[in-house]
Amino acid sequence: METSISHIPPRPHDIRVVLDYRPLGFVRAVTEHIGRHTMRVNTGAITLNHHAEVEIVLSIPGAQYSEHHRIAAQVSHCGEGGHTTLSFHCCGEATMQALLPYLNLH
Repeated sequence: METSISHIPPRPHDIRVVLDYRPLGFVRAVTEHIGRHTMRVNTGAITLNHHAEVEIVLSIPGAQYSEHHRIAAQVSHCGEGGHTTLSFHCCGEATMQALLPYLNLH
């Protein structure tokens, strides 16, 4: 008898994220939510400046290897506990295609 393994949908926190934040350098973050033009991450004890420019460096897991993408973004909200919302307006077609399984459109 063959055991069926149910497919677990990809979750935003499966994506590894590093933010290139000029005042500090690279900051690791955990992805909490991904929308069409926003990404909510948790930076832990590190607080980013509101309206600061950052570059989101993504490592998206694939079947054989991880895909790496970069998105220019701006800090649009800073909350307690490192909860940060990043806004972006442009990202490449390949990046958007890679993010599609993770998008939360609600």
